[in-house]
Amino acid sequence: MEKINKIKGALYGAIIGDALGAPLEFMPQEQIKAQFGKVTEMIGGGWLQVQPGEGTDETALLLATAYGIMKNPENPFAEIGKNFIKWAISRPKDISDTTLRSIDKTMSKGHGKHLIPKARWQESAGQVDLFSNRGSVDNGAILNTLYPALYYTDEFNAVTTALDITNMTHVNTQSDNACRIYAQLIFRILNKNITKDDMDKMIDNTMYYDYKNEEIQPTASAYDSIIAMLHAFMPTDNFEAAVLTAINFGGDSDTIGAITGGLAGCYYGYDNIPTRFIETIPSDIKKMLDTIIEAIPN
Repeated sequence: MEKINKIKGALYGAIIGDALGAPLEFMPQEQIKAQFGKVTEMIGGGWLQVQPGEGTDETALLLATAYGIMKNPENPFAEIGKNFIKWAISRPKDISDTTLRSIDKTMSKGHGKHLIPKARWQESAGQVDLFSNRGSVDNGAILNTLYPALYYTDEFNAVTTALDITNMTHVNTQSDNACRIYAQLIFRILNKNITKDDMDKMIDNTMYYDYKNEEIQPTASAYDSIIAMLHAFMPTDNFEAAVLTAINFGGDSDTIGAITGGLAGCYYGYDNIPTRFIETIPSDIKKMLDTIIEAIPN
């Protein structure tokens, strides 16, 4: 499979997974079954009252990250931060608590109108983690690793850059572990053509994930989200089956749908994504996706 098919599949897949999962966010699986049976289309609605095909903060932050990398690939952090702030002050429908507090903490230091260096962002995120009840263990940074994992051609550079970006909002071991494994999976699917057997061995070689023996708990924790993603992706054999399985778990369905969509889209390619899903993506989002795809080095 050509790399461009995987790259386009990963980015479109993530956006589609987010939009499919958004209407089901915070719904228990039992409620989804009672109300819909199984969701298989872009339905819209939910507590955010999204339109069919409309994404959430996952889509916005993925694009903010990508445009920052495009602007300054060697040192993208200040540009990414500027994009985060611009988006946060636009009064979005949805923004995760940890991300919001990290952005607010950084802006409160009086640097909100300037390009803020990586160290200041990470200092603020570290304070948010230290002084919160649960720490920044949520899944809000995982999808921010997708674009750097696709963009950079050296694995060490791709993964370390991805983790530096996630640490702008989330500084926590659980989040780091989830973001690292996601970035590595994406990079190796794209550049090393790894199979699902390879992925199993790779996951087994970490001390963090024993997904086969874990129950599916589709919460907002980074750990639970990776477990749910793997339970949706590994047993299925196409993009649609993987993503629909993920969103119908319920819970934090937009994020789990997005990360599953990114993984499945990269693995199966853009050509495996149903046209009916692609057609629901708003035209402005499609234009931005095509722009960030074109910017990725061949």
